[in-house]
Amino acid sequence: MNDNPYAAPATSITDAAAADAGERVRYCTFWPRVLASVIDNVLLAAVTVPLCLAVYGLAYFESSKHIEGPADVGINYLLPAVVIIGFWLWVGGTPGKLWLGIRVVDGRTHGRLGFGQALIRYVGYIPSTLALFLGFLSMLWHPRRQCWHDLMAGTIVIRTKGGLPPVRTPGRRPARRGQVAPPKLPQERSP
Repeated sequence: MNDNPYAAPATSITDAAAADAGERVRYCTFWPRVLASVIDNVLLAAVTVPLCLAVYGLAYFESSKHIEGPADVGINYLLPAVVIIGFWLWVGGTPGKLWLGIRVVDGRTHGRLGFGQALIRYVGYIPSTLALFLGFLSMLWHPRRQCWHDLMAGTIVIRTKGGLPPVRTPGRRPARRGQVAPPKLPQERSP
């Protein structure tokens, strides 16, 4: 232990919220996130392609226009945004992430995302993509494996299989530094 009051605090790859709760954070790495994205995009295409065919027919795929009309905007832009943000808010991850044991959580509390946080994270995909995917690749050198959209929204992506529980319930939060956690009541055993 260092007695120097001016020394930098000793840290490891644990977050303050997880350290207070005695848990180790397992940040999700690059390839599981890529695989989850592929799964999610295949599932989205399984919904959006038939809808586009139903509305526009085969001419939709032969057209050189970027946007065919209002239904195209609704099907290919608004619907995916609503579904992805909805999944983040509802269960903490998209189907691909959930299947691989990955969750998107608040970076400070490790709890569920708020609507504003989820919206900022989704909109943050735009600069992450437009900068030649550098925003996604930034996780390779970030200590908490955060992409630009995670940094913008204050979120982290964690592995939950064999690690943390999926998402904390809002009723019980870990104690903050300097606070005493409420005692755990002993569980009665049935005979």
